[in-house]
Amino acid sequence: MALTNTSIFDNMPWALAFGNWLDEFYRQDRESQIALISSDIHNLSLSREHKAYLAATVHHLANEYKLPVPEWVWKECYFLSSPYFAEGVTGNLRLVYLYEAPLEFKVRMVFTSRNALHRV
Repeated sequence: MALTNTSIFDNMPWALAFGNWLDEFYRQDRESQIALISSDIHNLSLSREHKAYLAATVHHLANEYKLPVPEWVWKECYFLSSPYFAEGVTGNLRLVYLYEAPLEFKVRMVFTSRNALHRV
């Protein structure tokens, strides 16, 4: 279920599709994980914010699992010019997200909780 498999993101709500892809990543061995993150996502019909979120996720997972960071995550189109707060959070929760977001998210101006990629 590579990121470029558009059916996973086109046929269901963003949060569900992202969670399914994340579950798939965690189930795989190292070589399969590399394959899952290797292809650029530019063809996916997602918002710029969601593409930046995916790029940050791939970058973060590559660092966490000591996988090669794909070159595509560095493309300018995956960096936002204004802040995006995941889940549309407002108020003081934004301060928490500003503090907790992993570095790979912060550099793209994407802010989320420290456990956003944890699955139960």
